[in-house]
Amino acid sequence: MGASSTYSILVVDDDASVSESFSMLLNYGGYNVDTAIHGLDAINKLRFAVPDLILSDLDMPEMSGSEFLSVVRHRFPQIPVIAMTGMAGYDNHRPDGVIADGFYRKGRSRPDELLLMAAHLIRTPPGRPINDVEEADALQQPRYQDVPNGSTSMLLTCPDCLRDLSIELVDRNWSELLETQCPSCMTMFRYECGISLARILEKHSAAPQPVSVSPIGTANPPL
Repeated sequence: MGASSTYSILVVDDDASVSESFSMLLNYGGYNVDTAIHGLDAINKLRFAVPDLILSDLDMPEMSGSEFLSVVRHRFPQIPVIAMTGMAGYDNHRPDGVIADGFYRKGRSRPDELLLMAAHLIRTPPGRPINDVEEADALQQPRYQDVPNGSTSMLLTCPDCLRDLSIELVDRNWSELLETQCPSCMTMFRYECGISLARILEKHSAAPQPVSVSPIGTANPPL
């Protein structure tokens, strides 16, 4: 059994048997291990505890490992990450487009290689700057877009999973502080609907208006 450690590792894999195997291996190496079944589940774990290392599979439901690791790099750039996969077609190198500090090929790489990689990344952190911890709590300003039915919708980005969501603008939303829930990760966050009545009136006034034409030699009656 390895010496006890204060370092923690989050293992993200939708295969329970794989998670259990890696948890046993990393526990043997002396690490405290937590698990998540996919990227959205892992994001929920990160709300409560930030690990020293993340080990994530790439092929998962709900949120793929590639998308999850992109979110981690944006929100938690200080955390080193190892991508792993058992899919055919990959050698022992990181797939193109995957944002990770290391790569582990399940079924082909040796367990001791994973322990060595984890130890190196934890003891030699990447040195990327840490994002402001209050960034996820910032009041968001939506982007607006006109939809084909003539109404206006707001585009918001979830501060946790970074997925976009659209909310149709209704009269009661004008210039209010509001709260909504991300349909993907269920995060509640605040936003400010800063659209004004003037913008709505301007939008509708841009439409062609009927013109009153008087017969020749007559004048329009006074208003």
